[in-house]
Amino acid sequence: MECNYVMTNPSNTLRRLKPDLTPYLFHFTGGSDPSGNMKSILSHKKLISSKGYLCFTDSPLTMLGEELKYMDNFPRPMYSQYGIGFVRDVLITDFGCRPVIYGDENEQKIIDASLLWRYEPLDVVSHDYTWLREWRINGDVFDFSTIESSNIVVVAPNEEALQDIITDVDFDVDFDYDSDTKESHPYLVY
Repeated sequence: MECNYVMTNPSNTLRRLKPDLTPYLFHFTGGSDPSGNMKSILSHKKLISSKGYLCFTDSPLTMLGEELKYMDNFPRPMYSQYGIGFVRDVLITDFGCRPVIYGDENEQKIIDASLLWRYEPLDVVSHDYTWLREWRINGDVFDFSTIESSNIVVVAPNEEALQDIITDVDFDVDFDYDSDTKESHPYLVY
C-alpha cells in the first residue's frame, strides 16, 4: 500500500519554512556497538525496547550535530550517530506514535494510566529532557517491515559507515538534493 503522507500533509508547507521542523521521526541506537545494533535493526526490521515504549526525536538531522556532540559529554551517551528515521505522519497514523507529555509529579498523578507510556518527568533543575523533542510508540516491539522503503532513512556518521551497516541488508543508499531547503536526503533503494 503506497502512501504519500509527505506530499499531502498541509503542515509540510510550514515545515519547509521552518528549519527546526522535519517530516521525519528518528530513533538512534546506543550501547557499546551502535553500528552492530543498527545492522540488527535493519536486518530484523524491528526496534525492541524493554521500557514499554519506543523513543523517537523530531529534531531535524541538520540540527542533530550539536546535540550529538553535547551528549558525548555524558558518562553514557543517550544515543549514537547511527539511527533510522521514519516519515512522521506514517508513524502517527499507522502506529499511534505520540509526543511525550512532559510534566511534574502532580501532573503525572492526573494522567490516565493508559497514557503513562507518554509521560516523562520534568524538573527544570534536575530532569529536563524537553530538548530531545521526544515522541513514543506504545509497546516493546515496533515492526517496521510493512513501511515502504521510501518512508525510511538510515543515518550514519559518514558514507563509509552507512555502506558498512547496509552490506548485509538487501538495499542500497541513494541521495537526493532539495534545492529549496539546500539539504541532501539519503534514502534506501531495495
